[in-house]
Amino acid sequence: MKNLIYTLATLAMLAMTACGGGGDSFDRQQVSAEAAHAANVIMASAGNDTLKIQHAIIEAHAVRSKYVLDGNEEAAQYFDQVLADSLRAASPQLAAEIFGPAK
Repeated sequence: MKNLIYTLATLAMLAMTACGGGGDSFDRQQVSAEAAHAANVIMASAGNDTLKIQHAIIEAHAVRSKYVLDGNEEAAQYFDQVLADSLRAASPQLAAEIFGPAK
């Protein structure tokens, strides 16, 4: 099951990278890799221990915050999108609990 989650998250990351165009003010591959890693950590924390999940979400937010602090809101939004898409692909129920229903 864990391998399936990692595979789905990686596929989501690759899909987001492939859809991106050139000329970005940030490294899409780097942001995608960080978001996919954050999604994997959240998924690995999923279970009955809500504190572990909350900690993993806070860690993901900390990674996102570095883009905001650097003044790169576009990268922060891209991080959010890849994170959400990766979680929705791997666990729609958990993603809905974290982000609300998919739009």
